Amino acid sequence: MQVLLQFDRLYNLLEGVQLSAQLDTFAWRFTADQCYSAASAYGAMFIVSSSPLGAKHVWKTSAPLKVKFFFWLVMHGRCWTADRRFRHGLQDSNACIFCDQGAETMNHILLGCPFSREV
Repeated sequence: MQVLLQFDRLYNLLEGVQLSAQLDTFAWRFTADQCYSAASAYGAMFIVSSSPLGAKHVWKTSAPLKVKFFFWLVMHGRCWTADRRFRHGLQDSNACIFCDQGAETMNHILLGCPFSREV
């Protein structure tokens, strides 16, 4: 009850207050003309994002598209290695199935696994 009385008192105090004679307007700060567009909203999603070092260079190479896509997945940490499946509870162990000498991460597969180095 006390909260309702405080709200009513506050409402009565602020009822006659007008901050300015100017009407409120909406301004979209992501475009020069301050008008909203779907394209500017899409662009605003990426303002603070950053890409991994060298990610743009992957797409400019003359490698086949499947190779470019694979390296893009590697750079963004999106390959479903045993370690990642283990962290998500999809697998009982994160051991490398090729060498069984460590956790199967992308660094291990591409750089450390003796089996993949030999291949």
